[in-house]
Formats: sequence, structure tokens, C-alpha cells
Amino acid sequence: MALASRVKFLLEAGNPFAEFSRLATQQKAVNLGQGFPSFPPPAFLTKSLEKAISREVVNMHQYTFPSGHPVLCEEIINVYSPLFGRRITTPEIGVFCGAQEAIHSILTAVCDAGDEILIIEPSFDCYAKSARLLDISVRTVPLLEQSSGGSRNANDWQLDLDLLERSITPKTKLLIINTPSSPIGKTYTRYELEQIASIVQKHKQLFVLSDEVYEFICFGPKHERFATLDGMRDRTISVFSAGKTFCCTGWRIGFTIAPPAISASLSAVMSAMSFCAPTPLQIATGYAFNELAHSDYRTELSQSMAGKANRLWDALDAAGMRPVRPNGGFFIWASAPSLPQLKSLSDTDTCRWLGTHGKVVGIPGSVFYEDQRQTGSIRFAFCKNDDEITAGCNRILEFGSLRS
Repeated sequence: MALASRVKFLLEAGNPFAEFSRLATQQKAVNLGQGFPSFPPPAFLTKSLEKAISREVVNMHQYTFPSGHPVLCEEIINVYSPLFGRRITTPEIGVFCGAQEAIHSILTAVCDAGDEILIIEPSFDCYAKSARLLDISVRTVPLLEQSSGGSRNANDWQLDLDLLERSITPKTKLLIINTPSSPIGKTYTRYELEQIASIVQKHKQLFVLSDEVYEFICFGPKHERFATLDGMRDRTISVFSAGKTFCCTGWRIGFTIAPPAISASLSAVMSAMSFCAPTPLQIATGYAFNELAHSDYRTELSQSMAGKANRLWDALDAAGMRPVRPNGGFFIWASAPSLPQLKSLSDTDTCRWLGTHGKVVGIPGSVFYEDQRQTGSIRFAFCKNDDEITAGCNRILEFGSLRS
């Protein structure tokens, strides 16, 4: 009995994030691979959950609207209206079981089989995987590092605008932008986004998926919102993540802000899959957003993550791994260590060696390119507790001392 051929590539490729988390467990290695925080979420988040469960909210334990529970939608409006510089309305909002389901729903709603999406690489692999499951063609355009050979910075990675424009065809329905980006940590400036928007304006069939899940984890240029650019409000679907904002990735609460007609299509797709995100967690997230609007949490989150990033960057730099200093997000991109035993190994085998012998786990750079090109690079996560950051830094320095 044969299964659907569309799933074959997933089975063949495996899941590198799960593989390297298993390796970390098996080898008792420090897991700087998968991007989930290993420290507790803010106290007000757990209190919000307690409040949601203890209060007598009507039908709290039952299905809610596919477009999102009113408590959460109201707080999204309250938080995001000032950020967008206008009043967000309920019909613009969609709520999903995580940002990844939102992305899959967007591709389903916007693209037909045979249409194209355009991804800026290196990028999170879920975009291409969802596209291929839906028989959507994937085109890519790379960020190119402009560093002169000294200290590396994420915003030295630039988009070739001429190449971007040449990569758009009449079949290209969706351009995906991720800012701050994974895995590089690039935070696009407003000028950079305006240049991209000027290209989008020329292609009437083209929508933009603006993946902004790390919006409140910025420590370089301030976060700019693509949908606020001239002419982009009706072309942009902005994706956000309560899991990233509140460091609770297991809650699986993602949401979108998009033109009402698009948002209605997204909710229709969502209702055909999981129907709705978990009602109690939506209500609790709404309460947490209410707290966020009246606290310094966003500033504290960015400052805390910047400190973790600096500690890991210093260790990678001391180990000779030429890390790229991020301007946002959860990750640092670095060169593989210069060890004789690693010279002939692929990105993946290098990371397996580091997990087994170096006792620290990262994700191979090749994972973040559609063609699986060998990058000689590794992505490390710094969204970890202080003890794990310390242990990871110490192990990086240990094998760094062995370099040729």
C-alpha cells in the first residue's frame, strides 16, 4: 500500500531539529540547536493561564471561532494598533496553532498548485516544506555577506535587489520576508524594506508574507513593519508568535494581521485543519498581552536576549568560529571550528561530531538553504538559561582550543 508521493521528500530529509535534539539528549550535550527557550516564561504569563482557567468564561473549554477568541483579538487590537499607526480591526486578525500553521494556511489560501513563492535565504525550512506539500514551486534569492573580513554583523548581509526583481515571474504569488531573520539575525532597516516594496509595487499579482515572530527581540536597528510601508497595507500578511514573544513555544499560539478578505480566507483554511487554536491558551494569551501593554517586558526581553547573545558570540569568537553578530532573534550563525578531523565533513556530519565529541549541539547551515548547499556554518541558539549558556560557552572554548 503506497502513501502519497508528496510526503516522500519529508521522510527522506528527516527532521534535523528533532535529530539534533535527540543527539543532545543521548550524548548529554548542551542543546544550542533547537530554538526553544529553556528558561521559564514571565511570571505574568503563568498567572494569566491560572486566571483564564479559574474564571468562569463562557464555553472556555470548548471550540471558539476559527478566526480567534474575542478576548485575544481585542488585546491584539490594543497592542498592535499603535505599532501599525492605525486602528486594527477584528476582521484583519487570524489566530492559529502556532505561526507555522499560519504560514501553511497563507500558502494554501494565496497560492494554487504550480504557482511560485520566493524565499530569501538562508531561511527557516518550513516555508519550502509547506510549499512543496502544496505543489507550489519554490524560488530563492540569497542574502549576500558584504563583510570585508573583520568582525561579522548580520546587517552586512544584503539583498541583491536586481536579482530579487529578476527572480519574480508572472507565476510568483508570494514573497516571504523574515525580520528579524532566522538564522542570521538580520533586522531589515526601513530603507531596505522600502526598496523591496518598490519592487513589489511593480507586480500586481504579488503578496508579501512578512514573518515577524521575533519582533520584540531586537538589539540592533529597530524593528520595522512591512505592512506600514506606503502601498503595502493591502499586499501584506504579517505573521506573529505569542510563543516567541512570551517564551512559551509549546503554547502554539500564532496570529496574523492581513486585509479582511485575505484574513477571511486564512480562517476558512484554518477551520478545515485544526478548526481553532486552544481556547484556554488564547484567553490566557489575551490576558498576557494586556499585561505586556502596561509593563517594561518588551524592553527587558530584548536586553536579556542581547546579553545571552553577547556571551555566546564572545565564546564563538574566542574559538575562532567567526560568528555573525545578530541584531535580533534567537540565533547566531558561525563558521564550523577549524579542526583537522572536520575538514572533509559535511555540515551535518560536523554537527554530529560536535554533539558527540564536543558535547554541544548546533544546527547545520545547509538546512537553511533549499538546495542543501554546504555552507561550512552552524546555527547556535542563545535563547537558553544562564547555566546552559555557560556550559555551552565552556565546551565551545574547549574544542576551540584544539583548532589548527
